[in-house]
Amino acid sequence: MRDNDIQGEILSGNEISVIVCVYDLARWEQIQAALASLREQTCPPAKVVVVVDGCPPLAQALRKAVVDEELVELPRNQGLSIARNAGIERVNTAWVAFLDDDAVAEPTWLERLDEARRATGAVGVGGWVEPMYDGPPPTWFPPHLLWTVGCSHEGLPTARSVVRNVFGGCALMSTAALRQLGGYDPALGRRGDSAEGGEEADLCIRISRLDPTATFLLEPTARIHHHVPQTRARVGYVLRRCYAEGGSKRTLSSRLGAGSLSSETTFVKSVGPDVIRLITAGKLAQAIVLLAGVIAAGLGYLTTRPAPVGASARATSN
Repeated sequence: MRDNDIQGEILSGNEISVIVCVYDLARWEQIQAALASLREQTCPPAKVVVVVDGCPPLAQALRKAVVDEELVELPRNQGLSIARNAGIERVNTAWVAFLDDDAVAEPTWLERLDEARRATGAVGVGGWVEPMYDGPPPTWFPPHLLWTVGCSHEGLPTARSVVRNVFGGCALMSTAALRQLGGYDPALGRRGDSAEGGEEADLCIRISRLDPTATFLLEPTARIHHHVPQTRARVGYVLRRCYAEGGSKRTLSSRLGAGSLSSETTFVKSVGPDVIRLITAGKLAQAIVLLAGVIAAGLGYLTTRPAPVGASARATSN
């Protein structure tokens, strides 16, 4: 799966475009900070595409505020996967990066991602996501569950490593690879304030099955800082997110087989020893939340009906 595999595509060398998907006017300050961080990159993007997912007031505000960014407006909220796909359609560079709308990229973010893929030939490279809380970090929050708020969690490699999939809000991907698969599956991923996920794992696994030589990396030196509002720094939200992720993984398993959950299996096997370590360290609340999160994910897996396969995924899920 290489950049010249798609007939008729005009891809401008090794330049990088960045896609930022937005949907909520309440995130105005975070969106402005995200876009400002892209203007300060040591490896400036060739283009920044801002996709407004069904929020006319936000689109109107952005039309007055954007500098050189390209604005794409979707008529109604259709979810993160469709918004990302709409951005991919506007890209004419060989590589495309994704940044969450409530995250700030460090100035070397794109440079480090690009260095990693050049050095290894990877199809996709993900970075490291640090939490940025509104207030003091919650003492009950186990670092193992930081993925529930879109951040890098304990247990991930701390040096450049091959991984199953990248995290979609902090990643660099081959444009050709994305287009060969029709982009992200619209049946997966967040819609508005929902807690579903799984679209990144689904996409990367399908790419790997089409091209067994394709690899994905985690590059921890490519860092962003992700805003975690008080509404998400709560036990209830974390458990809801765990339950929803369990349902997403049920869909993934039903499409791609139980072997697609190798990362999750490794994570679950580590929970027992991690809970004991937390208790020994006097972090009982973290131990309880970690155990409850795993149980919630298990319930989500057992009780959720798998989502139907989207048109873009049918040809590559078998």
